[in-house]
Amino acid sequence: MSIYQQISTLVLRTGGVLVAYSLLFISLSSPFLLHGEVIAPYRQLIELGSSDIADIQHIENRKFSDYVTAYIPAITEHFSGARSGWLTLWSNNNEMGRPVNHIAGLSPAYLPSWLIARFTPDPWRFITALSLFTCFLSGIFLILFSREIGLSPLAGFIAGSIFATSPLFMYWLTFPMFPAVWTWAAGALWGIARLAKKADLVSWAILAFSIYSLLMTAYPQPVVYHAYLLTGYGLYLAYCKRHSGWIVTGRFLALSASALIAGIATALPVYIDLAHIAAESARIAPDPSFFTVVLPEIASLTEGLRFFVLGTMPELFGNPVRPDFPYPYDGLSITPLVVFFSIIALLVSYRQTWGWWLAIVLLFILAFVLLII
Repeated sequence: MSIYQQISTLVLRTGGVLVAYSLLFISLSSPFLLHGEVIAPYRQLIELGSSDIADIQHIENRKFSDYVTAYIPAITEHFSGARSGWLTLWSNNNEMGRPVNHIAGLSPAYLPSWLIARFTPDPWRFITALSLFTCFLSGIFLILFSREIGLSPLAGFIAGSIFATSPLFMYWLTFPMFPAVWTWAAGALWGIARLAKKADLVSWAILAFSIYSLLMTAYPQPVVYHAYLLTGYGLYLAYCKRHSGWIVTGRFLALSASALIAGIATALPVYIDLAHIAAESARIAPDPSFFTVVLPEIASLTEGLRFFVLGTMPELFGNPVRPDFPYPYDGLSITPLVVFFSIIALLVSYRQTWGWWLAIVLLFILAFVLLII
């Protein structure tokens, strides 16, 4: 038995991959779970006119001000606003009033958010629980997807742990609608992979609920991008099932389509309201620069190297979360651990000889960047 198989077996013997992952996540979340801290970008000292008391334990960054100026007030409105039923539909706290927004997972219109609100009516603790819940589920989904496609338990554990604690998730903890994109896309990925192997009600429900959650919690723009990816993967799975016959392939496509329709239908009431709001918005037709501003501009070798470093090891320039970080950064990076595993995976990819050459090229690029810096 190889070392890899021994470690994989050891992980299983300690209580299972899911238990090991849960314990790891609980230990990383201990400041929130055990010490009562909440996820917040900064203290509202300026807004309250209070004197600034230095806090050397926590970093404060007003880049994430939407958390305070939009999300906390929105959650407060949902919990304590005037209503005749179980949902707050209208707010009078904005000029002549306005409809209340029910997307991004901040509203009890979304089932898991409604359940979290049963345990804590405090908006600060609510958004903390929602963000941690989203990150935790992302790793679970990736572990289950890894098992579904035949990877070893250890591979699933590593993938899920790295995914849930990635820079993208940690950087946007105060904006839970961003991690929700990747979390529920991973859930849909697991659901459709499971449906391709086992066409049962559980697989169908996983896919339908993931689509529903993706629409109800995630930032809309990247949802469209992930829809392309998930559609492509679904068509690839259908292509792989062609050898089983057209009946089996057609059944898989029909079940996938019906799960998609069910997920969209359950989120439709919220999106009908959103469509009415969008029709009255002055930003219904933004300039294309609104979408292209996020694309990297690489006009020289220096900018290319900087882009590579920011995408792999931004800590070489300082702490990316601090407001004095010298370059624009939005959490779009991987960690040196991911780079290490990627290179190792390419080196041991004996079935594809190009893996050796690509790994060598990556090593030379990494060494060159470190020398330049």
